[in-house]
Amino acid sequence: MKSGLTSAIAHLHTVPVLLSLGIWGAVAVAAIGCTATVTAPGEPHPAVGGATPGTATGGTSVLPGGPGGTTPVACTSVDPGRVTVHRLNILEYNNTVRDLLGDTTQPGTAFPDDTGGGNFDNNADILATSPLLFSKLETAADALTTAAVATGSATRAKLITCDATTAGDAPCATTVMTAFARKAWRRPANASEIARLVAFVPLARAAGDGFDQGIAQAMKAVLLSPNFMFRPELDSDPAATTPRLLSSYEIASRLSYFLWSSMPDDTLAAAADAGNLQDPAALQQQANRMLDDAKATTLVNDMGGQWFGTYKMATVTPLPTSFPTWDATLGTAMTEETNLFLKDILTGATASFLDVLDAPYTYANARLAQHYGLTGVTGTAFQKVSLAGTKRAGLIMQGSILTTTSFPTRTSPVKRGQWVMEKILCTPPPPPPDNVPALEATVVPPGSSVRTKLDAHIANPNCSGCHAVMDPIGFGFEHFDGIGAWRDMDGMAVIDATGKLPDGTTFDGALSLAAALRQTGGSNIAACATQKVFAYSIGRDPVAADDCQLSQLRTSFVGTNYNMRSLIMKMVASDTFRMRRPVAPGGI
Repeated sequence: MKSGLTSAIAHLHTVPVLLSLGIWGAVAVAAIGCTATVTAPGEPHPAVGGATPGTATGGTSVLPGGPGGTTPVACTSVDPGRVTVHRLNILEYNNTVRDLLGDTTQPGTAFPDDTGGGNFDNNADILATSPLLFSKLETAADALTTAAVATGSATRAKLITCDATTAGDAPCATTVMTAFARKAWRRPANASEIARLVAFVPLARAAGDGFDQGIAQAMKAVLLSPNFMFRPELDSDPAATTPRLLSSYEIASRLSYFLWSSMPDDTLAAAADAGNLQDPAALQQQANRMLDDAKATTLVNDMGGQWFGTYKMATVTPLPTSFPTWDATLGTAMTEETNLFLKDILTGATASFLDVLDAPYTYANARLAQHYGLTGVTGTAFQKVSLAGTKRAGLIMQGSILTTTSFPTRTSPVKRGQWVMEKILCTPPPPPPDNVPALEATVVPPGSSVRTKLDAHIANPNCSGCHAVMDPIGFGFEHFDGIGAWRDMDGMAVIDATGKLPDGTTFDGALSLAAALRQTGGSNIAACATQKVFAYSIGRDPVAADDCQLSQLRTSFVGTNYNMRSLIMKMVASDTFRMRRPVAPGGI
């Protein structure tokens, strides 16, 4: 690239952008600059004329008096709330450039880690920006656009669909950038935005470069625009006091980033162009189609992996001296087992979420089956395997869960009990107090079991408050060692897997624990699953104002025998998903 063109592009990049939103800000303009302003989508934002917010999900419901919902309170409307302007997280960025440009190098892995927080790492309130991120974005955009227009590349042929030598620079550039910006920004660009993007081509020509170099710079500007890195939902009337329906373009983005962690495909984009997505039934039709697409694997692996903590399988390190049968192949098999199982649970048309407790089947290959003591499974391919008559069932007894809730050298009834409370019941214990002595410091007779050590450990009054709730749940898993293999002995001690739930229900072993949870924990389990889907789908954690919506969703969920696909359909048709509350003038 000639220096003259570089200077000219740098000048264009200093055009003020997004000042009204205040999210990219002066730091962003100084760091990378952009040539496009974030504008409201081309579709108007209709007011909620005459309809009471809440009618989309229907009916009077009750406010929960806690996780189980015990205090009935009349609820005839729903506050849809609002979501902080959403920056693409690393996964979303990687998936989006994959679908936009065919790039599979995952450039987002070089970005600063998403800080995480709340339920999931797509929480818009914690997706920070920084000068380092801006720098990484520019580096990625350079590499992506250079590769995209490389001579002879398959991507170039898909992106540059006209011949500038016959059609002319301006008409051809307009055709190319109109299509590219529509996909990248997830809405049509307006005439002013297209004109600024097309202007890169004559700049390239003036600097002695070609049409393709100008298009590459225009595409880079698109990728560095806040319209790409953020999913803004701008209120056409910031002074409004009535909740509004999102535009079809905004709804399409919410849906695609919920189910695929990526941009809308051509079918969803066409539905947005036609203005069809404000209708709940049409939206549910698209959601059903998308859940059947291979891209929905992202929903299973990402939402499921964060929800149940199995993403930690990528970094677990059981010590060979403690677990000599452990190797990376076994760890990979455990992860695949859980992903295949969760696909059934999260997207199946008839599956019950309660099956995470005691489903009588799993998926296994020969390596995992050997670890579990299952017979009749051969080869590296995974197959559905019956667990009837075995000592294992459901998600909660899978190797990925049992390994990620253990230490490298031993089991952890504390972690396992905490996992049930947090991931299944959504009733996490408070954090431990300072200066709690390590379990290894507890004095017990040689050869004592982990349970004996914990019983002595929690005799300390500073520990007993939380451990008296967590540990009795975790003891139910003690027949499974630190990598999920069955055992009858812990060292020289016979396993004692008896325990009790916080409500006093007793059990003996993990299967008995699962039965007890199914019998007594249904309301808490329903509330927990509803909260998780709510948080992941819109990128924010629930607040008190969401109680009515959560109550309606939970009631419907229980009525479908805890079917997660039905819960997802209700979520995308809900007021909270399709609407937003206005903000004060000057807000975002």
